[in-house]
Amino acid sequence: MMKKILLADDHSIVRLGLRILLVEAFKQVMIDEADTEASILQLLKTQPYHLIILDVSIPGADFMGLLKYISTDLKTTSVLVFSMHTEELYGMHCLRMGAKGYVRKSSHEKEIIKAVEKILDGKRYISDAMAELIVASDNQQKKIDLLESLSFKELEIARFLCEGKALLEISDTLKIQYSTTCKYKQQIFEKLGIDSIAAMSRLMNR
Repeated sequence: MMKKILLADDHSIVRLGLRILLVEAFKQVMIDEADTEASILQLLKTQPYHLIILDVSIPGADFMGLLKYISTDLKTTSVLVFSMHTEELYGMHCLRMGAKGYVRKSSHEKEIIKAVEKILDGKRYISDAMAELIVASDNQQKKIDLLESLSFKELEIARFLCEGKALLEISDTLKIQYSTTCKYKQQIFEKLGIDSIAAMSRLMNR
């Protein structure tokens, strides 16, 4: 049976690498590509897909909204999140929001193929790193609980702050009001029990 897969990533080299990998691994596969939220939605409206491999950080895209839309309204389409970020930062959030798996872009090609195979077979894919996260030790669990207390939008803003981005730049990137970004920053600090970006960076990178 022909499987239809949509590669959603703003980097053409990433899409090309995935395309080559999937065409070699799966004989009956049709692959489309999208690099913006608008092109993703357009393709999803024109034809059904068995799987969308979705990047967390497409510029200007509402990742949370996209994932919710696909998981809620497109019952026959599964999502494999493909990200440069650690499972600790986004993994559990994505699974709770309806994703069937979470794979880092640094993963070995065999792991990527395994994830796609399991999801196309109607199952969820839990990587070794995600499994370790789920059964983390008590000390590590405290950090996980703190990060899990943040909403997805708060996690995005926290990541941008740790990368050294200014509040105005973050507001422009996420297309939200500057005052809203300031409010998010305050909420993040309160939830994590910190008073500086340096402290937040230590917590998120520990």
